[in-house]
Amino acid sequence: MLFLGIDTTFHTTGLALIDNNNKVKFNKSISIDLYDQDADRFFSAHIKNLVDLLNLLPDNTWNKIKLISVINKKGTFQSLPIGVTAACILGYSKKKKIIGIDHEIAHLYSNWLERQEKEFKFPILGLSVSGAHTAIYYQESHKKINKLISIVWDSKKNSFNGIAALFDVFCHGMRIKIIKTGDGGNMLSDLAKRGKKIEIPELNEIRIKRNKNTLIILDTNKAIEKIYSKYRKNLLNENFQRNLSFSFLDYIFNLLGQEFLKIAKDYKVKEMHLVGGVSANSIFKDKIKNIAVKNKIVFKAPLKKEFCGDNAAMVAVRGKYKSIFTKQQKFISVLPSFWYYKHYCNNILSEK
Repeated sequence: MLFLGIDTTFHTTGLALIDNNNKVKFNKSISIDLYDQDADRFFSAHIKNLVDLLNLLPDNTWNKIKLISVINKKGTFQSLPIGVTAACILGYSKKKKIIGIDHEIAHLYSNWLERQEKEFKFPILGLSVSGAHTAIYYQESHKKINKLISIVWDSKKNSFNGIAALFDVFCHGMRIKIIKTGDGGNMLSDLAKRGKKIEIPELNEIRIKRNKNTLIILDTNKAIEKIYSKYRKNLLNENFQRNLSFSFLDYIFNLLGQEFLKIAKDYKVKEMHLVGGVSANSIFKDKIKNIAVKNKIVFKAPLKKEFCGDNAAMVAVRGKYKSIFTKQQKFISVLPSFWYYKHYCNNILSEK
């Protein structure tokens, strides 16, 4: 028995198969240039990518597939419809059950990949960190999952306000070159691997404030400007770049980790999970793991780096568990992220 997952959330097209024991049998993705978000090109690229990926499936696969899961919520208007349309056509033509999946919830299930149900104990608190979204979720069961806190930083305009987007901003502020948009976190991580913590007083100006169900990391841009102004000559030294990168990441990750722990204690959870693209960062993963272990709470993160970012395998495994309490869906609504409409109008259309 196999479960098929389709992911066209944003800048990657993904297709995956998992079996009933959450073992990944097929997991492929094709990236689309994040810098160029033109709607027509994004739309066309996802169609081509998805056709190419479907052609890679063995001929006898469809006889074994029980369910098709697809991201239909929390994504971009020029990409989500491709996956949903494909899932509906395939479901109808192959006579398979189809089910829509919330992108952010799917990330929580990246920790289920290559692990069995018996390895988990509810309730679970999950911290999902990426460029588009960062949030803390309370998971009482596969059916009862609630977003407790959204975490954002004080970006200056309608844009990506997930914590990972802050890393691009930090690189730009420090004049550290990154190859492409969205690669700031990887650049800082590579530098930080050979760095150590040093005293940067300006980092202490970055603080966290709670506003109802939102945690806001404040004064990031001010701190970045002050750091560059004070240390611009030092930044010519690669060793200083490494130490600064380590110190910056360590400070931000510590802020997140302490808030994560507070909520874990409040809800008396049995497990603390780290997911999302930033969960691939070893500094972050070690910090959260140490916090959990010291407080005698089980810690889990994705077993493979390929499970951290957007991928179709997490869609498939979430669909498997959601299908237990969800009836057959004949039609799937497409519910894009509203914030991205603002981002597209203000940042993409305005440049044309």
